[in-house]
This record gives sequence, structure tokens and C-alpha cells, in this order.
Amino acid sequence: MHPKSQDWLASTCPTFVGNITVRKNTRTERRGSDYYLQTDDGRLVLVASSFPRTSKRLRYVVNREFIIRYSSMFNLGTIFEWDACDQFKHWMESLVNCTPQYIQPHLRAINQLGSPDKHPVHHSCWFLAPINLQYSEMKVQIPSLFQQYMFAPRQAIVMIKSGQRSYHAKIEDFVITIGWENIILDHTFGKGYTALFGLIGHLMLDMFIFDCKGNSIQYNWSTTEPVKHLNAPSTWDSNQMFTKVTGANLVTACTPHLFRQIGTEYRFCRKITPANWAAMELCATLQELAYGEGLNQFTVKTKEQAWYISYADGCLRGLGWESFVIAHTLREDDTLLFSMDVDLNLIAMVFDQEGCERTFYWYTNTDDDATSFNQETQ
Repeated sequence: MHPKSQDWLASTCPTFVGNITVRKNTRTERRGSDYYLQTDDGRLVLVASSFPRTSKRLRYVVNREFIIRYSSMFNLGTIFEWDACDQFKHWMESLVNCTPQYIQPHLRAINQLGSPDKHPVHHSCWFLAPINLQYSEMKVQIPSLFQQYMFAPRQAIVMIKSGQRSYHAKIEDFVITIGWENIILDHTFGKGYTALFGLIGHLMLDMFIFDCKGNSIQYNWSTTEPVKHLNAPSTWDSNQMFTKVTGANLVTACTPHLFRQIGTEYRFCRKITPANWAAMELCATLQELAYGEGLNQFTVKTKEQAWYISYADGCLRGLGWESFVIAHTLREDDTLLFSMDVDLNLIAMVFDQEGCERTFYWYTNTDDDATSFNQETQ
């Protein structure tokens, strides 16, 4: 990639220009303080707080939300608590003098910083967007629920990967604008097409396309090779990026890196209507596969959990499908996206009306894969 593109991406990271200390209680110096970093645009970011350790000593602890938000852009290290003031302030100063380093693998499990009674962080990494072919409307609105995962400034440059091809587009207030029209022209989109975006790094999206019937489109430049990050070290593992960098539990049914390896002909999406609550029609290629293999049942998975669903007349149906609908509280105008793994299991992802992935985590008291209870994380 051209060095200038790297400069554009680097310019989207915050630059810390100084730090500010605010005492929690002015009556005594030993009640602790809050520590902020000031960005080049004047914003204050809470970084850490100090707490009494003894009557004469303080303990310095980095704010958990700060680590989750900025570990994807800065090499924060692995130590987040200090008893010595000078060590803590040295760490703070290193951030002021630091250049953003995009997805430097962060090997500490962020969830361990929270108290044991807290739920783990659940991270979605997909959203859907309809493709508008009117020139004045050639833009992509990122769903509001998904915006919390992108950590983007008001204006930035986002890199969009489509197979082996890379594109740059401007993102402003979570709307992809300038540059998106070039992607539309390059892909020769049709009316009613839908784009599926997967978050694969800081301001990096993987893109997959579905036609007006919900079938996946295969472009001649597509590839199953894993995406490598722009400024990543040689040992960077894209498949472990989210858990190492954000410390979040990925509750998506299929990561973007795994999704690339699934056969395009077996991907399809369906909008939920009242008719789908009784049966779900599969795409033509899956129907042909079922006929050739003599299948009368499919295993449908959302993350760890599996449903064994009867198949007949080209549709998933019966008690298994009804249980799937109830377990995922499917609503009208939700979207289901199916893909198939190497074991002929159907992987299902659920998207809300706005296009944001609905993520689930499951509890079960049995050794069976069947679901006994589930909870939606959004």
C-alpha cells in the first residue's frame, strides 16, 4: 500500500498533547485524584485514578474503559497498576510522546481487570447496509449500536477490503461517504443489493455482497487468504486480533476471517417475515446439495449452540425451526444470514432492523449441544 495511505490512516488516531490531574477531594491530598490526557482537539480522556493504599500511600490504577478503547491504537504495555507515583507518571508521559501503532497485539486479558461478578464484554463485529445507487445517496450509515465498537473520531479514513482489493473512503459521523461511489462502480452493484461489513481492525472493514434475492456474489478478485493488518508486525495473527486487543468475548457466530473461508455459493441472507416463522426457504445451491446428499435435517449453529432442524420441500421447518425462532426472539424485518462450514453445518447470524448484528451467549446445564437458556447481549 502506498505510504500516503498509511499517513491518512495514522491521522485518524488521537494525539495526546498533555495531561491534567483533578483531585477527588481538595481537603486532603491522600484521597486520590483522577488523571486525564488531553487530545490535540482539546478533548479530555480519563486515563487513571489514584486510591488510598495506606494512610500515607496511594495506589494508581488505569481506567478499564481507557484500556479497552485505546489498546487497539497504542502499545499500552501489560502493567496497569502502580504503587510508585513516579512509575505511573512515567507511563503517562510515554503516551504523550507515543505515536499510534495500530493493533499492536495486546496480550493481557482485559476482562481480568473487571470484578468477577461483572459480565464479560461482548463484542459484535458485523453489520448490514443496503446499497443505494442514486449518486446523491451513495453512502453507508453505520448502525448506531455498532458505532461503539469502531472507536472512530468524527472524521477519519476507513479501509474497506473486498477480497484481494483494498479501498479507502472517508467516514464522517459514522457515515461512509467520499470514496464509496468508487466501490459501487468497481463492483457493478444492482438494485436491491446488500453489503455485509465485518470489523477486522482499527478502521478496517471486510466487505461481502449479496444480490436482491439474498444470494452471495462472487467476484473474480475474491480470496480466502486471511487479511493482514496494514502496520502489523510479522507475527500478527488476525484470527486472534479481537480477543488479544480488546479483551472482548466475540459472540458472533462467525468471525470475518473465518467467513472468508466459507464457500460463497452456500451463503445467503433472508429478511424475516411472518411466513418465515413457520419455515425458512434455503437458497437454490443448498437445496441442490441437500437433494444430492439425501439430507432431511440440518444442524444450524449460532456460536457454540446448535439446533437440529428438519428439512423438507426446500425449507427448514418443524419443531426445531420453531425452537430456533423462539430462542433468538426473531422479529419482523430482522435479517438472517446463513453460511455453511466444512461439516455441512449451517452457521446463522441475526441482524436487527437497522442492520446491526444481534449477538447471543448461551447457558446450558447439560453436555448436549441443545440449548437450555439464552440471553441476547444487546
